[in-house]
Amino acid sequence: MINQKTPRFYNIPAKANPCIGFSFYLLSILLPFCLQAQLNKTIPQVYSTFDSIVGEQNMELYNGPLFKESLAGNSNTHPYFLQSDFINGDIIFDEQHYFDQNVKYHVHLDELLVTPKYKPTGIMVRLIKNKVKEFTIDGHRFIQLPSTIADSEQYGYLEVLETVGQNVLLKKYKKKRVQARKESRVVIQYEQGVDYFLLFNGELIEANTKSNWGNIFESQKKELRTFFKQNRMTYKTDKDTFLKLLFNKLANANAL
Repeated sequence: MINQKTPRFYNIPAKANPCIGFSFYLLSILLPFCLQAQLNKTIPQVYSTFDSIVGEQNMELYNGPLFKESLAGNSNTHPYFLQSDFINGDIIFDEQHYFDQNVKYHVHLDELLVTPKYKPTGIMVRLIKNKVKEFTIDGHRFIQLPSTIADSEQYGYLEVLETVGQNVLLKKYKKKRVQARKESRVVIQYEQGVDYFLLFNGELIEANTKSNWGNIFESQKKELRTFFKQNRMTYKTDKDTFLKLLFNKLANANAL
């Protein structure tokens, strides 16, 4: 366990160089932040070491139902987020942090899958959804909505794109399973779509269109129109970035 001691303050003689006194003053301010930064880097390593010692068979994370993947007739598309292989990720499951796990997010079924990382067995475990608070995969952070939000369970996992205070811009991934004919055989393909939402003032609101945003920020419709006009190309080529910039602009102004 890391022992974080309160930084000491030094008494500098009256005739001492004032620069030395100022340096000690800065050190007393900065040291706690340095210690916390080091602690933040160390915590994942400590958890991972502990997990390897305890053994995965004793970890609640791996005690969920097994998942069997269907590969028959698939095309070059897949139902997963980013890629069909496992990706390194972190999970908060049943109020416990699990770092550096082998994770796959099955978008079509909206299920989070893990496989043992210390002793690979080829099995996949489907995590019990109501115990997953959030997870991060390849830098993308996903959460589940608070139970206080109406019909929160139906939305499943949503990616956090941006936060301003208590308000959050969210992205919901979808992959629709369709049959397609390829040469003389029928294959399964997955067509991706997305929806955007705002968790605004404790309410979840659809945020896919300009009119959606206008209904949310009624007093800022002029700024909204100007922003859409000035950033048409970004809207067409990178909608995530466009909406994050728009959200920051309107939500921060609304908070003033």
